[in-house]
Amino acid sequence: VGKWAAAGVKWVVFFQDTNGIIFRALPSVLGVSASKAMDINSVCVPRTPGEAVGGICQLSHPDGRVVTVNVEYNQLDPLLRTTKEFAAGDVKDPATGNSPFPGNINILVFGLERYQAVLKATEGKMNEFVNPKYTDASKTAFKKPTRLECMMQDFPLLLPADAIVGFTQLDRWICFSPVKNNIQDAKVKGEQGIPVESAGSGDRDAMALNCRLLALAGAKVPTDGVDTSFGGIKLSFSPMVILHPSFGTCLSSVKARISPDADISISAKSALVLEGDIHIQGKLEVHGALVIRA
Repeated sequence: VGKWAAAGVKWVVFFQDTNGIIFRALPSVLGVSASKAMDINSVCVPRTPGEAVGGICQLSHPDGRVVTVNVEYNQLDPLLRTTKEFAAGDVKDPATGNSPFPGNINILVFGLERYQAVLKATEGKMNEFVNPKYTDASKTAFKKPTRLECMMQDFPLLLPADAIVGFTQLDRWICFSPVKNNIQDAKVKGEQGIPVESAGSGDRDAMALNCRLLALAGAKVPTDGVDTSFGGIKLSFSPMVILHPSFGTCLSSVKARISPDADISISAKSALVLEGDIHIQGKLEVHGALVIRA
């Protein structure tokens, strides 16, 4: 951390949960951190009540201390039921249909100066806990060995009262598609109507995000996917579009590669790869597979 500070680094991003598409959104999140001078900025998505995603809460202590911090999903409902305002527990907000608490996706942006100071003061020690994972709702057998762990999202608990802690909430399609379930578990989640969060859905969502970036840049790209199934997991694929970082990392850089008068159309079952210093002008119609590298 000292070497980073000496090199002029101002921000550190903690990337967790094998969530590859977050890199498309990070420039915007960093912009929020810089404009608000935030010491910690948690990336969040709208949360469904009961979902296995922690919620960002502002906790008020009897002694007057207030802290903004993530509360893990298995602790959120019982905590809310101890309050008067949320005595019904982890339920939806009637106005939005979502949880009132933003869903923490474990992508954290730290201001390096504050991070370095707290590491020095605490010697890097964090509170630990046990989070058992059970095979089913009976909670009589472990799914896998239970371990002692600590979480980076608990870091706000170590900060002084003047620290600036907050969150940036984005739509899921641009920032959250973790790959963390095997084929069998993903199949069960799909049958339950829960996001499958598997390797297949991770690939699908990354390419769907690229399609939306091209559409926002003016291209004609179908948004309805083609339904298919792999290993019993139902997936819907839009055109298979891969945009390498060398072509564009975020919406503004993708737009800069496409002329305002360009006429681009991609059919539903097509595949397109764009890599390198490419500028698109005139008409480009893709019906099949096209790879462009420069």
